[in-house]
Amino acid sequence: MKRFLTYTYLQIKKILKTYPAMLLMTLLLTLVLGAMLYVQTRHASNAMNGREGSRIAIGITGVDSSPYLKLGLSMLENMDPSKVAVTFQEIDRDTAAAKLKSGELAAVIDLPEGMTDRLLAGNTDVEIGLLVPDAGEGLGPLLIRELSYCISIIIGRMETSSYVLADFYTESGVTDQDDISAAQTDLLKSSLKKILQRSHMFTLKKIKTDATITIESYYLCAMLLLLVLLIGVMCAGSYIRSERSLEILLKVRGFSSAGQILAEYLSLLVFMVLLGAVFLPASGLGLTRMPIVFSELGSQSPDFMKNFVIFILKAAPMVLMAASLDTFLYEAADSLISGVLLQFLVMTALAYLSGVFYPVSSLPEEIQKIAPFLPTGQAMLYLRKLLIEGRDVTFHCAVLLLYTAAFLLFACILRERKITKVRR
Repeated sequence: MKRFLTYTYLQIKKILKTYPAMLLMTLLLTLVLGAMLYVQTRHASNAMNGREGSRIAIGITGVDSSPYLKLGLSMLENMDPSKVAVTFQEIDRDTAAAKLKSGELAAVIDLPEGMTDRLLAGNTDVEIGLLVPDAGEGLGPLLIRELSYCISIIIGRMETSSYVLADFYTESGVTDQDDISAAQTDLLKSSLKKILQRSHMFTLKKIKTDATITIESYYLCAMLLLLVLLIGVMCAGSYIRSERSLEILLKVRGFSSAGQILAEYLSLLVFMVLLGAVFLPASGLGLTRMPIVFSELGSQSPDFMKNFVIFILKAAPMVLMAASLDTFLYEAADSLISGVLLQFLVMTALAYLSGVFYPVSSLPEEIQKIAPFLPTGQAMLYLRKLLIEGRDVTFHCAVLLLYTAAFLLFACILRERKITKVRR
């Protein structure tokens, strides 16, 4: 135990020599990731509000064989492609619910059986269901925008119809302007009455989705994970060795490879904690100044900083896993240059495959299948579920701790093999 404590102390003392430089690097990294967070969330917000030419997928279930409904959907999509932000998908109810949970659809419109025929017969007792995710608050502006655009089109065409009616009366020999104006008014009133009679036709339902959070909070989790991964890359120079004489000497004197790895791992954790103690509170204050709303953390309430700090503390299993992965990769490298390159490439690839840069739901299906099995994929799931009130994260926490133990074990095996190989 004395050897272990002494070696751990020496490792901490050695890496603390780089602390001032690492503070500057971490400051730069935090600012860059903060800018990425802002850009990603603004882009997602623009997409949700229908700007930047984006199109949101909405599922339609219960579409019957009536040609009128299919024609109407086609006309809605093609009225003005530069302004319409919605694309419709005809789909069955079971598939629609699954796609809504996975995030492939933003909402589902559920049409009752025989709706078209009933409406054509003048029956307004029809109820259309709108199914949205329980965290789909951002869909409101999009729907309001689309409905407003459709209503403006309807009103414009109603007005055009009134002028056509006036021309028809004039051609028919009616010259009294009061009679023509009264006929136009009756047409508009009857049309508006039919629209208003259908105001009760829609019901809004919310569906509980799997690990759904707002897009702002999603990217907050992603940037936090990426920050921890990149700090591991920055620390590579303090841990990667090409010379094994010290390790062999320690082994000869009874200090095992496992003890050496564990001491280096603990020193890395201490260093990460010291960096986090400076930058994470500062990051929380910075987030309060950003025009971004993190609903799950109550960013518009006085409790945001407290909620943010609690979230960071609960993220400890993710840090434990990332540090163990760093330790394993340090040990897998034979030189500093190749080691840093290996570290960067592995971390970048894992971040991409785990949905750090883009949501997993937007990635190819093959990547979506493997993402939950990756250590960083589990870390993203763990962070996301931490933000959802009442969600049990025990399983994901246990998986992260198993990954931590596995990476440390692999690092110990590599250290032992390298020491044995040199000694021979």
